[in-house]
Amino acid sequence: MWRKEMKQQLLKHCLRMPGYILLLASMLACSGNPGKPVNMTSTPPVLIDAPDPGLDSLRTYIKGFADREETPGIELLLAKKGKIIFWEAYGFADTDFKKPFLKDTIVFLASSTKPITTTAIMTLVDEGRLSLDAPVSTYLPGFDQLRTEDGQPAPCPTIRQLLSHTSGWAGLQEMSPDATMAIRDNELTLKESVEKISREPLLAEPGTRFSYGGLSFNVAGRVAEVVSGTTFDVLIQEKVFTPLKMVDTTFRPTALQGERIAGIFKPAPWGGQLNLLRFNPEREQKLLMIGGGLYSTARDLATFLQMHLNRGQYGSVRILSEKAVAEMQKHQIGNAELGFIPLETLTSYGLGWIRDSGVDEQTAHRVSHAGAFGSVAWIDRERDLIGVLFTPMPLKDAYPIHKKIQARIRNLIPSGE
Repeated sequence: MWRKEMKQQLLKHCLRMPGYILLLASMLACSGNPGKPVNMTSTPPVLIDAPDPGLDSLRTYIKGFADREETPGIELLLAKKGKIIFWEAYGFADTDFKKPFLKDTIVFLASSTKPITTTAIMTLVDEGRLSLDAPVSTYLPGFDQLRTEDGQPAPCPTIRQLLSHTSGWAGLQEMSPDATMAIRDNELTLKESVEKISREPLLAEPGTRFSYGGLSFNVAGRVAEVVSGTTFDVLIQEKVFTPLKMVDTTFRPTALQGERIAGIFKPAPWGGQLNLLRFNPEREQKLLMIGGGLYSTARDLATFLQMHLNRGQYGSVRILSEKAVAEMQKHQIGNAELGFIPLETLTSYGLGWIRDSGVDEQTAHRVSHAGAFGSVAWIDRERDLIGVLFTPMPLKDAYPIHKKIQARIRNLIPSGE
């Protein structure tokens, strides 16, 4: 009792002190994460298990794809309003060794990496250390000598244009052999990769052409290294993975994590599955592929998605400001000409997000990203829903399955509920 009375007296005394009210307001605004306001009236949800019996039919439907060998394995996690209402895994992570696909199976995200790495870069924007509209040459002096295909001087793209695939560099299926090696040669460091990219010609003036690719994301990652003074893998660990407890998300899996990584398979003409790619623990991963090099689990990825659905906050931990989250989800490509696009439905892109629909250029009802080896992650604000779907196979084989499953989900979970 006496402690309570002392606290009350101390509070009365402090409230008489000049400036205390401003200090108190500042402390409340900054609690949880320095410099980033936290809504003190309600804490955004963290994920909890709450299976929905109404989705039992979805269990049979999902399992059928693995039973019919349309995919070697499959995992689906759905969370609505912070509650994991569906989470199942079926089939195999490796059909050759009959290794089951489990809930803790790790997958190679490929391009589903992009929203995560963009988030790490946006933390530097929030901190005022990086400007989206500054040219790359502000941070990397070698980029003040860019050229067009015919050797003419070219303007330098901005950080915003890097993250929205409007930098002017070639898209994935347009790249020269040198450009391809710049992002795939594992003997290079990220710095060396970006030095090679700086010698690649621009195919278009920055901002005038959207062409999906990986060159610009490596450049953005190197800018983040220079600004932060640390390597990108350390930066993303400190800014995203550690505060969100994403313990199985990494560019460089350990040997123990490697045992849980799913192989990549393709339906064989004679039936069954043909292995295309299997994790090699003896191969050192030197080059960080900023736009497509992460490994992760469904649970880790769901945590990341819930943070974005919560507009930058997960429980009491704030990763991004609401402004930064909104900026990532805005339409960023204007009326740019479309170059290479990986999916015919891709007509709008934010910063690291594919925008599937929206009432205008500022608001996206649904954002997502898919990876080349069958991963897809999405946020559906109309349903207050996040989803993670893994099918370890090339995207062109997985995409028809993804469309069917997501259509079934929309039928089972109406919007506005």
